[in-house]
Amino acid sequence: MALSRLAHAGDIRRIGRGLYDYPRQHAKLGALSPDSGQVTQAFSAQSGDTLAPSEAAATVRTDLREELGFLAIFDRAMAGLRAIVDMPDRRAALLIRLLLQNSGKLPTASAASSTN
Repeated sequence: MALSRLAHAGDIRRIGRGLYDYPRQHAKLGALSPDSGQVTQAFSAQSGDTLAPSEAAATVRTDLREELGFLAIFDRAMAGLRAIVDMPDRRAALLIRLLLQNSGKLPTASAASSTN
């Protein structure tokens, strides 16, 4: 009963049946979601089941790491291109994607037609 009163008052947050946490606060975002690893451990300890991380979670971590790496390269390339050429962002993004797909080189047909 005391936990439900604290949850109703907003001092703690009910995550599931019998599971509560103190919500972490972010200055701009407000209350943050609970840590999924700790929630998984708590559910596992409560139920006695052994939970293994899913392949989907591993894939998301890997893909997110790759995507963040790509975005860092893309942002540097966009800044460098803006320093050299004044062109709309959409065309600059297309050019950068083309260059990244072709190891930094323009395809021969595009290079030949751009010089004519």
